[in-house]
Amino acid sequence: MADSEEAEEQSPPTAWNPLTPGGVASYANAPLGQLIFTQAIVASIVFAATLFYLSRAWIPVINSAVEKFPNGSELGDEGLRVVGSHPLVLGENTLLSATWVTNDAVNPDADIELRLNRKSWSASSLLGYVTLPYPPFVEIDLSRENLASKWGAYRSAAVPGLAAAITIGLWLSWVAMAAIYAWPIRVIVFFRDKLTSRLGSWKLCAASLLPAAVFMSAAIVFYTLGKIPLAGLLIAFLAHFVIGWLYIFLSAVALPLIPEAEQMKGNPFAKGGTKKKAGKKRNPFGKGK
Repeated sequence: MADSEEAEEQSPPTAWNPLTPGGVASYANAPLGQLIFTQAIVASIVFAATLFYLSRAWIPVINSAVEKFPNGSELGDEGLRVVGSHPLVLGENTLLSATWVTNDAVNPDADIELRLNRKSWSASSLLGYVTLPYPPFVEIDLSRENLASKWGAYRSAAVPGLAAAITIGLWLSWVAMAAIYAWPIRVIVFFRDKLTSRLGSWKLCAASLLPAAVFMSAAIVFYTLGKIPLAGLLIAFLAHFVIGWLYIFLSAVALPLIPEAEQMKGNPFAKGGTKKKAGKKRNPFGKGK
């Protein structure tokens, strides 16, 4: 009976809830596979939100541009040549606009404005303005027939592929950011006598980033639906970093105590020297728990 109770106490916890500090703390000492599984679920939410934004903002503009590029238009060594009158609004909605212009005669009302000129293209938004030249040694036939056939063939794979690439990049950033955050958290865990290992500190930080990703995905959906402005989306982007940091520190506090500190906590007559002695033997950057 005693052996079964001891084995039950030593068994790793089951981690499934990354939305509370206590739930995030459980990932620190849980198997790595549980964290990966939860990351996959959150990544699917990010993928869906990104795909929703691209489908509502970018796809209609690209479809319109494909239909409006006049025959005979091309991109070559001499820059972009568009046959017909100027300026020409290629596509526009409240989120994105694309315009072929030779001056500043057109000012579409969109959160992100793309302008195509003869030698360069520019993008402007609340964040600022940037101008980039067209890639050299590139020749593209921009006639309506050619663009329609090419876009029709690759659209079904290009949009989900871009959303998947963004999601994979975010997943890799979780790995890198958790590795950075794990160092100061390991020191805090050590001095507060919390039970976890060096890998556990990384898992805690990685799990702490997931609530922020869910929050940002919701902000993207609300922005795409027009419920919040672009300024609100930028505020949400900054806030999601703060959310991640809060979860990291609150989850570190929610970690269980090491057995020595737990025993002293329950024994008011224990000597103060015991805790110091146990603490000196531990290394915050060691491999053990």
